[in-house]
Amino acid sequence: MTMIETPESVTAITLAAATAGRSRRRALLRRATRDRGAVLGAVLFVLLVAAVATAPLLSPFDPTSIDPRHALAHSSRLHPLGTDLLGRDVLSRLLHGGRTSVAAALAAGAGVATLGLLFGVVAGTIGGAVDTVIMRLVDILLALPLLVVAMVAVGLLGGGTDKLVLTVILLGWPVHARVVRAVALSIREQAFVQAAAALGASRLRIMLRHVVPGVTGAVATLTMIELGRFVLVLSTLSFLGFGVRAPNPEWGAMLADARTSFFLAPRLLVYPGLAITLLVLSVNLMGDGLRDALAPAD
Repeated sequence: MTMIETPESVTAITLAAATAGRSRRRALLRRATRDRGAVLGAVLFVLLVAAVATAPLLSPFDPTSIDPRHALAHSSRLHPLGTDLLGRDVLSRLLHGGRTSVAAALAAGAGVATLGLLFGVVAGTIGGAVDTVIMRLVDILLALPLLVVAMVAVGLLGGGTDKLVLTVILLGWPVHARVVRAVALSIREQAFVQAAAALGASRLRIMLRHVVPGVTGAVATLTMIELGRFVLVLSTLSFLGFGVRAPNPEWGAMLADARTSFFLAPRLLVYPGLAITLLVLSVNLMGDGLRDALAPAD
């Protein structure tokens, strides 16, 4: 016996899907908060972001102020982390440099997630020739080494943090698009989506109302995991001289500046390196915790 789909049955299916979605979100929150690694990562990430966000209040000196009389000074009450080769306060440069590093990584992550979500949802929902064209473009971009192509692109466009972020966004979205497409293909076959299409819902409505909410979990998890990679890529490019302009601070650029005084003051390499490590560790812990929370229960 074939079941006849009526507006009432479709409404019931949609309401059931919405209720199930709320239950899944509550269960996700409970599983995520039970993961000690994820909680530790979240706390560490919040502390780092809060510190760099309030850099003007916490930093004791102007990060670009030069004082040759106190060059390579050791830790003291005046300079808690000492000074660099030009007498600039390391703590001030670390805090202000973190604002650039964290903001650039977050901007790159948001841009990559947005483009990946857009192309992935369109490819997975519409299918056909549109899906083929988008996936071939994804294959081409995934075949390119991100760091090498970013160096060439930034070299042609000119240095600067904005150029770095734009380059990472344009080269980094294919991974997200492929994952989102796979999830969108699965959602497209669900009963409530088929019912909405049978009632004449447009593809745009289906994408916005059903597919996009269904892929947000995958997008958030992948973005969190990829954020650590973006931090490393952006820091590497800044270390190689493609980032901020001197004398403005940035963690990768601080590592590059510390090379000349490595044997005199190796601590100048330790501080920005430790900051990058803690930031990458925090987002990786959060990403792993979110991935485990979203995994189907046994």
